[in-house]
Amino acid sequence: MRRIILVVAIACVIVTAIFFSSNYPADPAMAGSNPDSNESTGVEKQVIDNVELMELLFDPYYVDLRNSLKTPPEGRKEWRRVYIATYRLAEVTNLLFSRDGEDYMKTPEWKALALESRNAIEEVGEAVRKLDYDLTKSRYIAYIETCNNCHSAFELEEPTVVDPFIVPKPQEDGPTLF
Repeated sequence: MRRIILVVAIACVIVTAIFFSSNYPADPAMAGSNPDSNESTGVEKQVIDNVELMELLFDPYYVDLRNSLKTPPEGRKEWRRVYIATYRLAEVTNLLFSRDGEDYMKTPEWKALALESRNAIEEVGEAVRKLDYDLTKSRYIAYIETCNNCHSAFELEEPTVVDPFIVPKPQEDGPTLF
């Protein structure tokens, strides 16, 4: 009897899913629009400036990763923390490719440095998957060097990270949120 009820329940879920996915748009605002056009799906755009991007997204993930690498991770739970911090930072690094708020962000050098940075953090991730602390730490330091390269190349106001295991000094005025 339980098996019959389970089969009927699964069938109902499947039928409901098919019905709703074929008859209703995911977003009522998109009803009648072409889902392949930029107008209906939106286009990538920069919402905050680069300083805020660094403060709000990069810095917290960078601090998580740096803190998780201060000592060799012991056990699966600590390695998972390193893994999560690494791949959060990797995904945020992808945002560099969509930046265009400043003239220097439109240069081939910006794209090249963003690619260098993304490749470096991916290498950190590969080392994390091997559970190799020394390799992970050395690749992490190489990643930080790519960050410093970008800050130096464009003479950014943001401080460079000289020592990846020293906490950056907080700004006296706090973050420039508003």
